[in-house]
Amino acid sequence: MATLVGSRPVPPLPEAPVCSRIMAVHVYVRMHPCIMWLALWDVCREALQPVEHPEAHRQGKQSEARVPGRQWPGRDECATSASRRGLQAAAGVSSDPAQGDRLERVHTALAKSVNKATKKIADQEKDWDQVELCKRIVRYLYKGAQAPELLTLHWRQAAEQFVDTAMQGFTAACGDKPWFFEMDLTSAFGMAFWEIHSGSGQRAQWSEVEAVLNSKYEQLMDLCLLEKAMWDSAGGLIPDQEPLRNKLYKALKTSHEIAFKEATEAPRMGDLQRVELFTRAWVDSAINKSYSVLEQGNLMNADSVVQLFQELLAPFGEEHPFSCIPAVLTQSIGRPPKDWDFLQEAVRQFFLLWNNPENGADAGYGQRRSLGSP
Repeated sequence: MATLVGSRPVPPLPEAPVCSRIMAVHVYVRMHPCIMWLALWDVCREALQPVEHPEAHRQGKQSEARVPGRQWPGRDECATSASRRGLQAAAGVSSDPAQGDRLERVHTALAKSVNKATKKIADQEKDWDQVELCKRIVRYLYKGAQAPELLTLHWRQAAEQFVDTAMQGFTAACGDKPWFFEMDLTSAFGMAFWEIHSGSGQRAQWSEVEAVLNSKYEQLMDLCLLEKAMWDSAGGLIPDQEPLRNKLYKALKTSHEIAFKEATEAPRMGDLQRVELFTRAWVDSAINKSYSVLEQGNLMNADSVVQLFQELLAPFGEEHPFSCIPAVLTQSIGRPPKDWDFLQEAVRQFFLLWNNPENGADAGYGQRRSLGSP
């Protein structure tokens, strides 16, 4: 039906695609300027109408077609599932019922063993009562049992990984406690790993499994003792200068690893000769790495270095069996005495070459200074 504009009839816009109709509007505007806004409004309103997905239109829903046969969870359902999974992960509970039951038995075994162990040392703890102490230690150790690969690894590797992971948190949190080296956790590790091993389907003599657990535990405790001995000995030589003490400690630790590798990889030799090789390598490497620290403390002399390494031979006293000389090297001959003549000779020879570098060009001394006679 035509529209009257003034006295002239205006025919309606023909049905056509939007682009064509816009062109038509342009023509009509030139012919009938007074209908410009009305025509443009009608065309643009239709062009801007939202287009529905055919499937959504068929279902009476706009742009929200779902995959046939699949009901996607709503946002609330997703949030609930995620929260449940997060809580389970935080609590260390596996979604596998069998694994969850196994972890519960591990936790129970740890709680019983640690409870007995903490009763023996609870009087030395100043911050927590016995119940809280037990709870904290169980939490540290329990983390080592939650790795799912423990059930698929070879039992020997699984046992070592369990102890190693469990000891990390325990050592970090309690390594400086006065009771740390007096507490015995061998029973706790044995009872807990029994529950893990029984679910792996592997067969092994339990005496062998227990030996691996105890060996790994003793190895880690010896490492803690070694680090404590080096730190205390460095502090005894440089008591009031924390930065210098820390540098000396790092030099002793790094050099100890280098010397041990050199001693164990050396060709066939007697036990005493291997211990002497380790000691000389440790002394030479440690002083080379820490000479600037020793110079700052006016300690770059034979007497101070001998005093330092004598302390490392028996860091916890003559009555205590521990020594910074690796036990694997002294099993058949025992620990060297604190006044060991070879130690003093090794230090004397080091300073002889240090003060006369031209005589030790092939001895491996990287940096030397001209110092007074030791």
